[in-house]
Amino acid sequence: MRGSEIITTLFIFVSTVCLSQPSTTNNWVVGIGGLIDFNTDPPQVGESALESFEGFSVISDSDGTLLFYSNGIKVWNANHEVMQNGFGLNSHLSTTNAALIVPKPLSENIYYIFTVGVYGGNQGGFGGTAYTVVDMSLDGGLGGVTHKNILLHEKSTEKLCATLHKNETDYWIMTHDFGNNQFRAFLLTQEGIAHPPVISAIGSVHKELPVGDWGSRATGSMRFSPSGCRLGLVVAGSQLDTVQVFNFDRLSGFIFDAVTLKAGCSSSNPYALCFSPDNQLLYVSGHNCIYQFDLSHEVQSTIQEQRKTIAFNTLQETGSPKYQFMDLQIAPNGKIYVARILTNYLSSIDEPNSVGDACNFVDVSITFESELLRYGLPNFVSNYLTPNLTEPSTCKEFCPPFNLEDEVTICRGDTLTITVDSPEGSLLWDNGNKGFELQVFEEGVYRANYSFFNCPTLTDSIQVSLISNNLPELQDTVACPDHTFTLELPFAAGQDLLWSNGMTGPVFETEESGLFELVIINDDCIFNDSFFIDHFCGPETAQPPLVIPNIFTPNNDGMNDFFRPFNYEGIKNMEISIYNRWGNLVYHENGPVFSWDGYQNGVKSSSGTYFYILHYTNLTNELSTIQGTITLVE
Repeated sequence: MRGSEIITTLFIFVSTVCLSQPSTTNNWVVGIGGLIDFNTDPPQVGESALESFEGFSVISDSDGTLLFYSNGIKVWNANHEVMQNGFGLNSHLSTTNAALIVPKPLSENIYYIFTVGVYGGNQGGFGGTAYTVVDMSLDGGLGGVTHKNILLHEKSTEKLCATLHKNETDYWIMTHDFGNNQFRAFLLTQEGIAHPPVISAIGSVHKELPVGDWGSRATGSMRFSPSGCRLGLVVAGSQLDTVQVFNFDRLSGFIFDAVTLKAGCSSSNPYALCFSPDNQLLYVSGHNCIYQFDLSHEVQSTIQEQRKTIAFNTLQETGSPKYQFMDLQIAPNGKIYVARILTNYLSSIDEPNSVGDACNFVDVSITFESELLRYGLPNFVSNYLTPNLTEPSTCKEFCPPFNLEDEVTICRGDTLTITVDSPEGSLLWDNGNKGFELQVFEEGVYRANYSFFNCPTLTDSIQVSLISNNLPELQDTVACPDHTFTLELPFAAGQDLLWSNGMTGPVFETEESGLFELVIINDDCIFNDSFFIDHFCGPETAQPPLVIPNIFTPNNDGMNDFFRPFNYEGIKNMEISIYNRWGNLVYHENGPVFSWDGYQNGVKSSSGTYFYILHYTNLTNELSTIQGTITLVE
């Protein structure tokens, strides 16, 4: 079996599956009084009351039964009669995407008809975006209009489309401003229209063209892909010949990553576009030809270079638009149909997921008794077009993720800076701090809320654990001369102990007096401790002499930060004066005990050697004096 036969067989199978589950798009109205019923295969043609030159919309229920339709001016019910109060809507017969019907989420009877005006209002009349509300419980189930022409925006192009929110319940209604490059995404929820809309400023500026051009940048269609992942539009006008495709974030409503293409169909202009059911191909009608762009290439230049012509109009009539290719739309049978102006037939692309000629363009596909076709085909919510035909596509997301590390550790006494990488937005920590850096010096759980444009606020947390040395603080002591002083610390797994006399491990020994230091290495943390040993032995009842250190390190590490004496229990009073090497007094204290933090008048003293004179009185009021030096080490 050849490749083309395999594709055809698979397509027939999928189409049968699709037809076995009728959808809201199974009835089409077209042109001047045309009707197509896709509940049968092949589809059947009939009559409607539609009066349309360009844009309109129609909707059926989940069983494929026609409910109502609108050209943006009137609303007709299932009996093809003007619905109760269904007149006077503010669109125009010559508006590209004049109307779009969207059901209210989680409602059985309420529908919204969104409308846009003509030429952005720059030629008179309504030129904005509005909506009208239909209640299908009225008039015995035929429906009635309850609210009409409620303004959403004053100046819009003729572009109007919709797709499901990522929650698969709400809807994004997309329009484009006239006069700038702003898209407006209105969110329809069970509560109604959410305000304000999400605005994305990207792509071409849509504005009026010089007199003499056939149209303006207000005209031309805009469509979502069936998945809602992409948005495409044409910028009409013979001086432009521009097609633009964007990524769309169904969560936030933002549009991003513009790709600009040229149709280049002789001197004609792009008018309409349509994505393939699998979302990978884009079809653009240019009056006298239809082009296919392969979006799977992703790179703009490659997409442009690989453009393929899949149909060319050989029936052109001088001075007449008859036979020209206009609107394109996906049908429930998986084909893309093409409107042919002033004819009695639709053309079709029967294998729209296939590249090039394999897409199988058919010139005459569905025929009517009269030449009732005009520019437009029905405007639907994009996700309704292929409910069972393809697997959902993976969308590129505009909203960035937000993830903190699960757990980090810091050393006691250190400060940890938590840094969050993010392109934009804002971060609020649960302790009230703002910004993408947070300084932490205590253990605990730290939570943060991340906000980015219209994206949902994301919350994450990080566990900060504190590493300590897990050993008791070393104490200064007095030892007897000519005896070995031994100090044994409890063993702690995972810790290395390095003593200043070169010993390692939990046992320390020395026969010398002086200041000794201990370095404790625990994982990646380094801790320091120090203690002073003074050799003195006398009668058991003798009072150990006053011990004065000869070095201290005021660096706020909690160890040896102060110059102060030891063994001063038998001392009644002390008066100390400390001088720098130039003889200037830097510290003086008179009291039961002294303690110098290394500062003079609020300024930290520099490292070096200082001279001191200490007068002290014991409990029997005997006065003694000690002179010496103290070394300050930062």
